[in-house]
Amino acid sequence: MERQYLFTERVHLMCPGMCFGLAALIDAPHDAERIRAAVAALEEAHPFLRAVIGHQAEDNRFFYDVTAVGKTDWTDAHEEIAGLDAPAIFGRCDELTGRDWDLRTEGLLKIVTWKANERLCALFVFHHLLTDGRGALGLVQEFADCYVTGRRPACAQERLIARAEDLPDGAALKGV
Repeated sequence: MERQYLFTERVHLMCPGMCFGLAALIDAPHDAERIRAAVAALEEAHPFLRAVIGHQAEDNRFFYDVTAVGKTDWTDAHEEIAGLDAPAIFGRCDELTGRDWDLRTEGLLKIVTWKANERLCALFVFHHLLTDGRGALGLVQEFADCYVTGRRPACAQERLIARAEDLPDGAALKGV
């Protein structure tokens, strides 16, 4: 894969609050091996799930350093919860979004799973350099489809804002 550089007119690698979470209740029983397989399928289809953020010192540019190994951090909470309104979900989301991630070593997605009666509850916490809300919903749906049916997600070509011309109209900061 060709090196993909981050384009930004904003300093955001050091800013707190750059993560957000989505929780999903998936209509299939909790199974650690199926979770592991669905995470691996997502990582295979989406190169940025195998990436950390690299730095090119010569010209002070940051890039997605795609590796051969998945970087998604999956944790099974090993407890049963009642559903999506369980305090454990909010607590883990606060914990994961309330700290700075070291993107030089950590991946851009963290997943926590619980048993929820006869279903799987999964919390997905995304760094904003991985995706926006719409893309996050798509990744959660791909995970759920793969987990429930075994259907692997199609490989995705990542589309970046690589230069100022790629920004949406009206997105420029005045005076910057």
